[in-house]
Amino acid sequence: MVQVKGMQAAVSLMHGGFNGPNQAAEEALDLAPDFLAADAGSTDAGPAFLGGERGMTHRGGIKASLEYILPQAVGRGIPFIIGSAGLGGNRTTVGHFREIIEEVAREKGLNFRLAVINSEQDKDYLRRRLRAGKIKPLAPSEPLTEDVIDRATHVVGMMGTEPVEEAIRRGADVVLCGRISDSAMFAAVPIMRGVPPEQAWHMAKVIDHSGTNIEPTRGVSTHVIGVASDDHFLIKATDPHGRVSAHRAAHATTYENNSPNYLLEPPGMLDISDSQYEQLDDRTIKVTGSRFVERPYTIKLEGAERIGYRSITLGGTRDPVLISVLDEFLDICKRRTIDHAAAQGIGEDDFKLLFRVYGRNEVMRGWDPDQDFVPKEVGIVADCVAETQETANAIMNMCHAQLLHYNYPGRIHTTGNFAFPYSPSDIECGPVYRFSVWHLLEPDDPMECCDIEIVDL
Repeated sequence: MVQVKGMQAAVSLMHGGFNGPNQAAEEALDLAPDFLAADAGSTDAGPAFLGGERGMTHRGGIKASLEYILPQAVGRGIPFIIGSAGLGGNRTTVGHFREIIEEVAREKGLNFRLAVINSEQDKDYLRRRLRAGKIKPLAPSEPLTEDVIDRATHVVGMMGTEPVEEAIRRGADVVLCGRISDSAMFAAVPIMRGVPPEQAWHMAKVIDHSGTNIEPTRGVSTHVIGVASDDHFLIKATDPHGRVSAHRAAHATTYENNSPNYLLEPPGMLDISDSQYEQLDDRTIKVTGSRFVERPYTIKLEGAERIGYRSITLGGTRDPVLISVLDEFLDICKRRTIDHAAAQGIGEDDFKLLFRVYGRNEVMRGWDPDQDFVPKEVGIVADCVAETQETANAIMNMCHAQLLHYNYPGRIHTTGNFAFPYSPSDIECGPVYRFSVWHLLEPDDPMECCDIEIVDL
């Protein structure tokens, strides 16, 4: 929540959804905010929700959240901004969100102006910008090629504040965005109202992760409110018993950033190297010293391509003999699976097979400080990616037979190496995607990377 020069702007995150009335949201709404914003996505969950055709959150959960918040926002005349719809924010998942919004509007008898802002990039446009030298790689990506653009199923551009500002100027009551900078959703209205960019962007970044600012207090559920001036801003808990921590606010600023001092946004760089976080009281902190340096305008491109189809199997073992020779055992199982596949006309280059061993050092791998740890039991995931789902399923069927039956030295029985928790033991996972576009595009105009559709419901 933000209050700026006589204005208020409430920020409520949709992570987990509203799912009906709740005290924290009611307290925020009672402050008569100038806008609500909900961050509905990111790349945190990987490339599947960018490259594919579905979002991560189930439809019923999205609808339950919108059934609560849309009547509240529309009924009180509060503009409502949703960003990165469907997680990856591609045109398909934005369309799914739009369908739900329109459905809720019909069922609840709501009338309002909806702005739909898509930031999926036209491939011909990307080729032209690439040929003009206006697309550069972000580490560790390689320079972009037209072949990579062609293979991508979806490429989105992380828009800044300008499209949201334009939608609100055109009278939008609800703004549904494709991929957008998290902070841009929360900075747009303050910037429109004349707040200096250093205060608008820094306050937006802190509020984007409002839960990070809050010191957990038993029995207290709270949002935060921000108050901006020309040279500082305040962050305050909305609940009288809520607590906001200066340390946590500093943490919220650097969260999901590769530098502790510099945060890059489309129009430039937020410099927080001299920012000070002062604890005024249990509920309130004051932030000063932020700077914003304008740079050539850039749009971060995110794209994904389909690389095949996946099938997995899961199993566990407590056999100390097997655990003691596990790496050798898995290598043999993989080799035998490859040989069986070749006998059936499936070449080794037609699939990739790997194993993940949980309970030993799968999470840390080579960084684990205790490489000699010997577990009592391990869980193993066999993972196959192939060009077709049929091939992936076939390889996993051969692989799980090896895991279950291969006769390793020291084995005291002729079967039952693994305990499989599911029947069937092989799980068909569907399409597999990888990030293929992770680049910066320099547009001639920030608005050329998106399109806005206005609909009166």
